[in-house]
Amino acid sequence: MLSKNRTLRAGLTGAATLVSRFINLAAGLVSIPLAAHYLGTDRFALWLILSSFLSWGSVADLGLANSLTNILAKADSKGDREIAQITVSNTFYLLIILSLTTGILCAFAFLFVPWHKIINVTSALAIADISSAVLITMFLLILRLVLSMPRQIYGAYQEGYLYQIWSVSGSIFSVFGLWMAVNAHGNSALLISAFFGLPLLSDLAAIIHLFKWKSPWLKPSFKQFSWNESKALLKTGLQIWIAQISGIVIFQIDIIIVSQLFGATAVVTYGILLKLFAVIGMIQSAFVLPLWPAYCESLSTGDINWVVVTFQRSVCASLLWAVAIGLFLTFFAPYIISTWTGEYQSLGNITLIALLFRSVLLAIDQCIAVLGNGLGLFGFESILAPSFAIVNLSLSLYLAHELGISGLAWSTCICILLFSFAIYGGYCFKRIKIIKKEIACYGS
Repeated sequence: MLSKNRTLRAGLTGAATLVSRFINLAAGLVSIPLAAHYLGTDRFALWLILSSFLSWGSVADLGLANSLTNILAKADSKGDREIAQITVSNTFYLLIILSLTTGILCAFAFLFVPWHKIINVTSALAIADISSAVLITMFLLILRLVLSMPRQIYGAYQEGYLYQIWSVSGSIFSVFGLWMAVNAHGNSALLISAFFGLPLLSDLAAIIHLFKWKSPWLKPSFKQFSWNESKALLKTGLQIWIAQISGIVIFQIDIIIVSQLFGATAVVTYGILLKLFAVIGMIQSAFVLPLWPAYCESLSTGDINWVVVTFQRSVCASLLWAVAIGLFLTFFAPYIISTWTGEYQSLGNITLIALLFRSVLLAIDQCIAVLGNGLGLFGFESILAPSFAIVNLSLSLYLAHELGISGLAWSTCICILLFSFAIYGGYCFKRIKIIKKEIACYGS
């Protein structure tokens, strides 16, 4: 019965997330050509790079929001509300401290970092927009820190389907805001504020709803704040954070390398291709990510067989999905982009093939990563991930010079096979065998 309920909740969250992702995808289909046509090549390259910075900003919380998942899932399996409230309270106030610290660091970075050299745009309009666009991006990054909690809390209780209501409203706000900013003839900063800032209203509404009406017993209380409890959270959070930082270097730094080596025009084409192929992972993750708290809760009750069977099914389904959609995009991406944005600078068929292989391997990698998170292998991840990142960055720079832009995707493929499949995947399976033996011994 428990396993059926677990599967049902994961499936319901997956279905709701799928609907949300399709709406997010529709928002992207509208926003990218709208922004691209209005901003022009250089300013749109600025938009793509700063939107990447915002996505990287999720790691500024030192992994605290993600560290909630396993603790709350285990507390839920035992019906322990006290531990849950203590954990949420400590995380909330730690995030406030981090947001203030991040604000100070951002102020120094804004004043002393030569952003025009890092972003590498040349048009007068883009250069004029850089300062205000970077400033608003930093401000939104700080706001996102505290507002990141609801998604993880809903997910930990395997009720991610409820959070998707707020996510959908955020997507609608973003498109409406972008349309208004374009019609107001705003600069890059205004477009970024509208498209990435307005959805934060949905996150704010989610926090209010969660703590005031749905689960008031989870409402953060300063009386529950304890440095001893916070240290334990920070330890797990820092392990996750190291893996997150490494993930950025592995999977998202490509756009900066392209900017430095190949210029703004290549950034636009390669950036749109990455977003297009990212649809594969976007849809797949709707059903894979809800398995994280489900794995954790299942392991806490000793149902290891459900974990193994569910993981195998997730890999098979993800592989079929990634191959089918990846092949479609490989053949039709140029036509889709030229119709979508009105122009397409070919980067060669080899680049498309490399992105196909990258997407398929990433799909399987995501299944393994979610399994490892459910097993709580954050310490091992924090050791392995930096090595993965360093090797991938070095190999990316080398292959980019040797093979061109396709070298970036081939580098990621090679590193996924070595670090994720061979080393991390092998460690996950070894850990599962140990747990099985422990359960067998305990049962006997």
